[in-house]
Amino acid sequence: MPTRRLGLVVLALWLLVVPAAVAQTPQGPVVVDLPQPPSEPAYVPGRILVRFQRDAVLRGAGDVLAQFDAALIQRSPATGGEVWEVAAGREMEVIDALRERPDVAYAHPDWIVYALDTIPNDPSYSLFQWNLPIIKAPAAWDVTTGGPVIIAVLDTGVALTHPDLQSKLVSGYDFHNDDSVPSDDHGHGTHVAGIAAAATNNGIGIAGVSWGAQIMPIKVLGATGQGSMSAVADGIEWAVDHGAQVLNMSLGAAYNPTRPQDYQYLQDALDYAYAQGTVSVAAMGNCFAGQDCSVTDLMAPAAMNHVIAVAATGPTDVRAPYSMVGDHCDLAAPGGDDSSGNTADQVYSTWPWLWGGDLYRHLQGTSMATPHVAGAVALLFTIEPLLAPGLRMSPGLVEALLKAGAHDLGTPGPDASYGAGRLDVERSLWLAMHIEPRVALPLVARNW
Repeated sequence: MPTRRLGLVVLALWLLVVPAAVAQTPQGPVVVDLPQPPSEPAYVPGRILVRFQRDAVLRGAGDVLAQFDAALIQRSPATGGEVWEVAAGREMEVIDALRERPDVAYAHPDWIVYALDTIPNDPSYSLFQWNLPIIKAPAAWDVTTGGPVIIAVLDTGVALTHPDLQSKLVSGYDFHNDDSVPSDDHGHGTHVAGIAAAATNNGIGIAGVSWGAQIMPIKVLGATGQGSMSAVADGIEWAVDHGAQVLNMSLGAAYNPTRPQDYQYLQDALDYAYAQGTVSVAAMGNCFAGQDCSVTDLMAPAAMNHVIAVAATGPTDVRAPYSMVGDHCDLAAPGGDDSSGNTADQVYSTWPWLWGGDLYRHLQGTSMATPHVAGAVALLFTIEPLLAPGLRMSPGLVEALLKAGAHDLGTPGPDASYGAGRLDVERSLWLAMHIEPRVALPLVARNW
């Protein structure tokens, strides 16, 4: 590994007030027709449930079945309830007609039943993690809790022996000190990693967005929260070459969009990741004291091509006042907002045992919002084998699914504060499984 070169641009990362992002050059649309999620609870097509009055002469046979061109599939000997087969698309028409008959006790759809929201046994989940229900993570976990997708966390490193992270780690690298031990001497990277993929349902600590994802610690920032752009770029390339499918970058440097050539070293790395099918996610950035949050400050890498830029919302599902705005914003996710004075309104996650203290703590920032999206991307990659034939979870498709599934907030449609909307993991998974009519899993009945 060559000795680390000092970049001309220094990346600064702050504990609660993190970097920002900028407008991205259009990538071109992903040529996929995404379906609309159901507006009503879904039912089994071509099937209805019927029971006649107990003293009725007609018991669902003969002329009644013929009248509706229906077939009797089965009858319960205990209750008299019947399952009918009818023409798909005529279910409600037949039901309405049957309900007009005095000899019919009931007629209704055969509703699709789905598992109840999966709730992990991590003790801090119910106590502090308001952020995960907001993005519909428990319902998404009914579909998948994730698989061994690698999320590279380019940050201050990760606490390598943390009890909620240790089992999730794969080998990484320290590009700040040029060695193979990417331990966290700051805390920020550990907090970010836990949000994305802490060990979950293990009876301790917190839950992560993706239970099954693995964490690749890529240390590009030092104990002061600063590092070089060259370290970030080299970390991206190393992570991609070592199997990372998702890159989380809760960091940034000031970006001048009139001189994109001044950032080409980093852009080349982002382009390389994109070409290899790796999804890059980065923080929009935060306002500092005295700044006007309505003015767009541009930051790299979120401002650059082939990156999903993430803004922050609070527990009331409103943009956090510190979260930067701009047309470059792609998505929003919970980053915390303690404007009420309540620390619990920040995001709770893992923390290194530095100089004593706790293994978990509350923080807020777009840095905290970003790993929610990275974890969601890992869940999407997990269901790639269930996609319609010929489709793969490319970076373009991932972004399209996240945006199409997002819960619209603020001004209707995409806007500068929320992008396409606040992350909704369950909805994006549903869309992924219904790009074509083939149903990959039976979990499709949700009232959005």
